[in-house]
Parts: sequence; structure tokens; C-alpha cells
Amino acid sequence: TPFPSGFDSRNYYMNISNLVAQQGELISGYPPYNGSLINAIGLLLFGQIELSLSISLSGVILVLLMSYRIAVDKLQFDKNRAAFLVALIAVVPAIVNQMYIEMKVDFMLLFFQLLAVYFLFEIDEKYISLSKPIENIKRLVWKIMPLAAFLGILLGFGMGIKMINLFLVVVMFVMMMWDRDNNWSGLGVICLGLMIFFLGGIDDISGLRKYHYNVGILSIILGLVGIILLAVGIYFHRHSTIRRILFSSVVAAFLVLTISPWVIKNYLDTGSADPKTILMGSSPGPKIGLRKMVKNYENKK
Repeated sequence: TPFPSGFDSRNYYMNISNLVAQQGELISGYPPYNGSLINAIGLLLFGQIELSLSISLSGVILVLLMSYRIAVDKLQFDKNRAAFLVALIAVVPAIVNQMYIEMKVDFMLLFFQLLAVYFLFEIDEKYISLSKPIENIKRLVWKIMPLAAFLGILLGFGMGIKMINLFLVVVMFVMMMWDRDNNWSGLGVICLGLMIFFLGGIDDISGLRKYHYNVGILSIILGLVGIILLAVGIYFHRHSTIRRILFSSVVAAFLVLTISPWVIKNYLDTGSADPKTILMGSSPGPKIGLRKMVKNYENKK
């Protein structure tokens, strides 16, 4: 029976798929694992690890196809040059490694990220940049909002594959609010995004929070500055800013709706309302992080 030889895929990603298939239900612990659930289809429905590995491999193929589409449609490359670049990317050792050794979920996540970025550019070109929002209110409601909902689902599902997608989410919201004639709103979203990172303790995931001094005060300052910048943007560019805020709000609502099942699961698993815990879940192994390792090391000196 074939099985990936890479440590991460063997002990983590494909292992989760195998455990889900064996138990026939979600397993406790672990960060959100949408990617492993998709890979588990081969085991759940057909009992074949070969199919699960093929599903994992399909992420690489989808990324290459999406890269070709972006190169042709957005970068305006001719088709031959785009095909050559995609073929060149396909033989990079780091990518080849995930075709048969490390069968993980990184490229599945990257596909959803590329799709979200491509989709946002399409929306911005066609709808968000409308110059007369009052005359286009029907288009705003009936065409933009469903697209915003779909974009939110893409971003939320990506967070369910790997929480590192949160960084792209922040960048995407900055892009949604950014306007070449109105930089105030984009800067405001950057400040509010940093405030959310600090208040939610997301910087503690990397163990760096203890190096951030006066985080509480800094969060308040960032929040106030963000609100002021948004207000300035609305004052000078009322129609475009309100339209972008409305669009971003719908994206955010569907993003939260998409990731909420994992938040609920993590809360039920741990009983903790700590932002880091409800986002990342509980560790299946010993609960130890960088801060605790440093503390243990210092205590043994």
C-alpha cells in the first residue's frame, strides 16, 4: 500500500485523514483541517489511500492551472510564455517534493488563495470601482453582494485549511479598501487589522508576544487611529468608501460564517474562549510552546 514518506504528511496531514476515516467523524484536537477532510474522501468513500494521495496531488495541478490563468489574464503574458513559466514552476524541487514525498495541504490552500486574489481583481475591475453608486444600486446589491459572499467563503475555507491564511485575509481586506485616490481607508484597515492581531493574541502563536511591550495600549491606539483614518476616507471619498465598507462587511460576514464550525468545535473540545485556542484548537501532544521551552531551559541553568 503506497503511503507518503515525508514526516509531515505521514504523521500529521494524511494521518488526520486516516483517523477521520477510521472513526467516521471529526477527531478532537488539531487546528482546522479542511484540507485533510478533503483528502479523506478517498478513504471514507472508497477505502483507498491511493485516491486520497491523488486528491492531495490535485492541489499542485490546480495551482499550476490557476497560475497559468493569472499569467495570461492579469499579467498579460502570451500563452506560450505563460505555459513555459508554469512548466518551469512545476519542476522546482520544493514543488516536486510535494508531489510524492510530502503529500500535504499547502498547495490546496495556495489554490484557494490564488482563486480568491484572481476573483477580487475581477470584482474590483467590474464592480467595486463604479463611479456612480447611486445609479448602480441594483447592480451593487444583486451582483456585487453575491460575489462578496463567495469571496468570503473562499477566504474562510482557506483559513479552515491552514490558519496561516489569516495573513492573506488581512492583505485582502486592505486591498478591498484601497483606492488610488483614497489611501486613508486602506491605512485604516491596516491599523484595525493589527489591533485585531494584538487583541486576539494571534502574535502569541509564534511565541513573540512577550517581546511586544504595552500591547494593550498599542491595540487601543491602533484601533483609534484606524477609525479616524476610515472616517477621513468617508469624509473625502464618501461614495467609494461606503461602497467598499459594505462590500468588505459582506466578505467578513461570510468568512466568519465559513470558519465558525471550527471555532465551535474547538470551543467544545477545550471549553476555552481564548482566541488562540478557538482558532487553533488544542494540541494532540504535550502542551508546550516556545515560551515554556525557554522557561524550562532557564529554570535548569
